[in-house]
Amino acid sequence: MKLYPRVFAKVLRIPLWVFLHFYLRLRFGVKGEFPPGPKVFAVNHPTVWDAFPILVYVREKPLHVLVEEQVWSFAVPAFLFRLANQIVLYRSSEESWKTIEDALFVLSRGHSILIAPEGERTAPDARVRARRGVVRLALDGKATIVPVGVWIDERDIVMKPVQYTHGGQEYTVESYFPRFRARYGVMFGEPIVLDQYFGKPVSRERYQKLANLVLERVRALSEEARGLFTGP
Repeated sequence: MKLYPRVFAKVLRIPLWVFLHFYLRLRFGVKGEFPPGPKVFAVNHPTVWDAFPILVYVREKPLHVLVEEQVWSFAVPAFLFRLANQIVLYRSSEESWKTIEDALFVLSRGHSILIAPEGERTAPDARVRARRGVVRLALDGKATIVPVGVWIDERDIVMKPVQYTHGGQEYTVESYFPRFRARYGVMFGEPIVLDQYFGKPVSRERYQKLANLVLERVRALSEEARGLFTGP
């Protein structure tokens, strides 16, 4: 993976910060300090914008988001993602190794990644099975997991059809965006340290239990993020 100078990501963060605070009613909460070293930020995924507030908030180390490959079909977003050193999230088994390789590469450099343990966009009240990828990357990359819960009222999410071209074929997908001035809360939880598993064999069942734990924390934090708007 080719890494562009970090200054590009820093510069791009400024207009993104301005736009998000104009478009959304953003509030943040933090329950624990971010530990040093590489981190895997695990967040729920109610809209297609869920990575953006985390990108503008986390500043101490480069943060790389795993962005689904179809999004890279759009020329302008793809150009900006490359400059900001984001990672292509390949879904096919033939190419998924590229995503893993790039994610472990940036973790080895002390950077952090952002991924959704649900694996895909999930409605705020929906329940899906936790994907094991978050835990696998954390253990293989010797990283700490930071659970993040985001909350947005379902009534403030609007579906829009988005057309794109991928692999020479045209597709139309339903994408979910926040409405203008929607309340959007982000709650960072206490780190989940799994260093007792580093360098040791881990069963499939244990991976799944740990993945379930991470997703349960994320969901609980999402409810706490709702509480950011109940005060004055």
